[in-house]
Amino acid sequence: MAGWVKREEKGEDRRNNPPPAPVKILGTDVDVVESYKYLGVHLNNNLDWTHNTDALVKKGNSRLFLLRRLRSFRVQGPLLRTFYDSVVGSAIFYGIVCWSSSITDRDRKRMDRLVRRDNKGPESESEMTHGPWTYVL
Repeated sequence: MAGWVKREEKGEDRRNNPPPAPVKILGTDVDVVESYKYLGVHLNNNLDWTHNTDALVKKGNSRLFLLRRLRSFRVQGPLLRTFYDSVVGSAIFYGIVCWSSSITDRDRKRMDRLVRRDNKGPESESEMTHGPWTYVL
């Protein structure tokens, strides 16, 4: 196998890749980082969206808590829907065109659970079976 070096002492295979060449932009060295948050979207050096999904699920759960609190105060349905669309949905679906086509099945299920968690009282039968997440992806 070309490109693989057998590590006898630990019994694992690793790619024999040299470290990346230093990057300079306008004469300034650019640091290589493992992950970076840019405009609210978490990017990493593997282009894996798991870190971004973790952040979205955490943010979505905290905002769904606020929605549940509003329900406990018996706020009417149309106002809850407006709150969901403006506060919860906007946070969950921000940047979806960047990451939606390439997330793993595990992350897709986590996002689907997050969106369905809010839809305890769907307005129609089609929304209950499909949900808003299905139409986006």
